[in-house]
Amino acid sequence: MNVFLLEPGKPGSDWVTRLTPMNFYPLSAGAADKVRAGKTLAWMYREDKFWLPWILPTVAKDDPVWHEQVYWHGHIWASANYIVWLGVQRYADGPHKAEFARRSVSLFMRNWNDKRVCCENYNSTDGTCGDEPHYSWGALLNLIGLEAFASSGPDFQPMPTKEVTLTENIVLHNVPFGGKLFKLESHDGHVIATPEVARPSELIPTSNSRLIRRSGGDTRRDSSTRSTRQGALTNTSAQ
Repeated sequence: MNVFLLEPGKPGSDWVTRLTPMNFYPLSAGAADKVRAGKTLAWMYREDKFWLPWILPTVAKDDPVWHEQVYWHGHIWASANYIVWLGVQRYADGPHKAEFARRSVSLFMRNWNDKRVCCENYNSTDGTCGDEPHYSWGALLNLIGLEAFASSGPDFQPMPTKEVTLTENIVLHNVPFGGKLFKLESHDGHVIATPEVARPSELIPTSNSRLIRRSGGDTRRDSSTRSTRQGALTNTSAQ
């Protein structure tokens, strides 16, 4: 193991004084007690720092480089949001958990609904796409929203969150857990997870007039059906 001593003036020894989402990363590992975690989160909740309509900027809003809105100078990265979210789940109160999830999902959907893009990063000034418009980790913003409702249990089955402070009535279809698809419903702060049932629009006829389910889950292909359309049994994404 290599040990590096910190010395004044030695490269790598200076303290980083710039505030960034990385200041909140230790919370994701449960490294702080509740008192220290509360003091740390208080910095994130400040509207002149990180708690903007579009969260989380890579530097605080009052940082001189925030206005540049390039890469790590003000952009929002879904991967950073998700790491911070792991700490928010551990320590934040219900309303802040809900708002963190709400703003993360809103950021993704603002661009998806407008241009069908899943961005590498986003501008924290107006929530528009920053650099590459097609980057898979942008979907982590939606995973935050999903985990606000349910987590995966020891048997890989959905475990609905007991205390959900999101007041919106939301229904999510075809959410995969343990190789099966589930429907998650949130009404008045209560979450219910049930196995997904094929809807009429998901049933398609085969050449011998049998019906098969379009999405995955427990569907089994009938061995007597040889002319089933290719790709008919692929899973649909969560709606």
